[in-house]
Amino acid sequence: MPTNRVSLVSEPAANRRRKPHVKSRGGCGNCKLRRVKCDESKPMCNKCTAYNVSCSYGIGLADLQLSAGGALNVVILPQCLNQVVPNVIAPSLRKQGEQSLQLFNKFYSRTVFTITTDKNLHLFQDELIKLAGLHPYLTHALLTLILMHDRHLLPTPMTRLSAAEAYHWQHAITLFNAKLSSGRIDASEGDAVWATAVLIGIVTLCHIEATTVEETWPVAAPSSLDLNWLRMSDGKKEIWNLAGLEKTGSVLQPGGLLGSTPQLPSQSSSQDFRSLPTELLHLLALNSICSSPTPTSNPYYAATSALAQCLRIDRGKPIIVCFLTFITNLQRVFKKLLELKDPRALLILAWLYAEVSQVEECWWTRRRAVLEGRAICRYLDGWAKEMGKGVEALVECPRKTLDAANC
Repeated sequence: MPTNRVSLVSEPAANRRRKPHVKSRGGCGNCKLRRVKCDESKPMCNKCTAYNVSCSYGIGLADLQLSAGGALNVVILPQCLNQVVPNVIAPSLRKQGEQSLQLFNKFYSRTVFTITTDKNLHLFQDELIKLAGLHPYLTHALLTLILMHDRHLLPTPMTRLSAAEAYHWQHAITLFNAKLSSGRIDASEGDAVWATAVLIGIVTLCHIEATTVEETWPVAAPSSLDLNWLRMSDGKKEIWNLAGLEKTGSVLQPGGLLGSTPQLPSQSSSQDFRSLPTELLHLLALNSICSSPTPTSNPYYAATSALAQCLRIDRGKPIIVCFLTFITNLQRVFKKLLELKDPRALLILAWLYAEVSQVEECWWTRRRAVLEGRAICRYLDGWAKEMGKGVEALVECPRKTLDAANC
């Protein structure tokens, strides 16, 4: 904590004495990974017993493997979270503890810069890693994200999950299920539970199994994974309340991953939409003179406000903040319109995806934005042709941006 750092600096060097201690040299791999003192009890040390994982003495044993007593079958996790679990899970993944420590170092020095702003950087470098050392479900969620970033940085990135990613994702979901199904979340666990939900949301946005437009929603045949990232927003709200954070707040606020989340306009104003084409406003009935549209009277209002904000601000992470605001603040009626593949709702999403596709540093949203954005434009072609040249131009505008983006 900051106060400790100040006291250490101000204390005279002569008064600083390191307390004598016996260093554990035969401790298990898990305790070394978590940087805690191991009592070296065998076959299970006390720290691993309390942590509910199998002790990893010796070389070749998996780190943070669920113990037999820790495998719970009761699952009451919101359905939207269950649907993001990969279809194929590697039965085992044998790694060395040192490799896992290297992954945490990668997060501290690399990955963290892609999920937060300079303002919150120290918070996520310090707090997130500290929480991960105490809560195994967060440990595995964080390792999943780091490994996905590794894959993204390959000279020729693979589109499918690696065995390591699948392993940690499965463990994150299993342990998180167990925590939520217990029905008890202590105040000290609230931040870790919320951070895990947020990381699972990021991983869900990042992972898309499709490789072509034909395999991608909304062009492809219906799948239970369609719009899973959208359903995650509802799941995270439930978890925020379940953890009791609506009263106490969190060190990791809902908009904290990328700075403060802007509020969408609540009242109609011509200034809100002036960055948008007149043809689009007319199509969405947002330029009415006789009756002023509002978020309650027009289902496209809130989403169009987020789009207008994206078009008014500079390129970069602020665009992603607006996109996350769009996801967080969507009304149920608009979500339903997306599920029904309403052309106007899809057109708004395509425009938003076009903006997101230009933010290269936000690797965890970009590939989905490009693939689903292109698929939406393909899906809307027939409808746009029937509507006339003005609407065809509205579909063509995001298509050009999306076609120019690499994924």
